Amino acid sequence: RLPAPYRAPVILDGGYRLVQAFRHADGMQLLYQRGPYSLSVFQLEGSLDTAALPADGRWVREGGEAAWQLQDDAGRTLVLLERSRLTITVVGHAPGDGVLRAARSFPDARDLSMTTRLRRACADALRALSPL
Repeated sequence: RLPAPYRAPVILDGGYRLVQAFRHADGMQLLYQRGPYSLSVFQLEGSLDTAALPADGRWVREGGEAAWQLQDDAGRTLVLLERSRLTITVVGHAPGDGVLRAARSFPDARDLSMTTRLRRACADALRALSPL
């Protein structure tokens, strides 16, 4: 069980199964595997900074949802998308659009508890009022 707003589905589209989860100060890293293929999924709170994306990637739209995708010469794919207050980065080496399909199957972020929202609001107010 992960703290909100993070999610770790046991299976992603394409049959990728969750192998491990790591909590970092900035967010979560999840490792998925399907046969010889693996995915690393990074979840960070906040919005995607589209201005900072490299120019050699491209936007892929499907069903009203946009995802940013970059493929390198070695066949690795990087996909970035947003899921309600989370930026999700998926890196993998899979044939076709397997990485993109798995990334798009990621669910929305979990709602924060009232206690967490109140604590964050108080911390934001203190930061705004602090003379330092």
